[in-house]
Amino acid sequence: IFRTVNSEVCTPQFYIFNVLVLGKESCKPKTSNKTIQIEDCSAVVTVTECEGQCQSGSSFFLNINSNSGSMMTICKCCQPKTEEKRIATLACSGSNTRRFEYTYVTGCNCEDCPGK
Repeated sequence: IFRTVNSEVCTPQFYIFNVLVLGKESCKPKTSNKTIQIEDCSAVVTVTECEGQCQSGSSFFLNINSNSGSMMTICKCCQPKTEEKRIATLACSGSNTRRFEYTYVTGCNCEDCPGK
């Protein structure tokens, strides 16, 4: 795909909004139940992780002002946007309990990939 750009639209923000956002993204929290075991204490807790697709890709851009072309690559990954701390009560032997604090993802978003 060839795109002609000028100085007003040759910004990453313009590219992300007008090119990548047009695609469908399905980045959202996915819940599952996990057993937490610490020594003789355990509990089943609901945990979340981010899962889904984000728009990524490369495009060739022709700069009409300098008669040159270049590639622009955008890499987006599904990552936590909002999260909260939760506490689970683990049941232990002998009628004892133990508290376990963990992070629960409440929202996900397509963000720049780590290391990019």
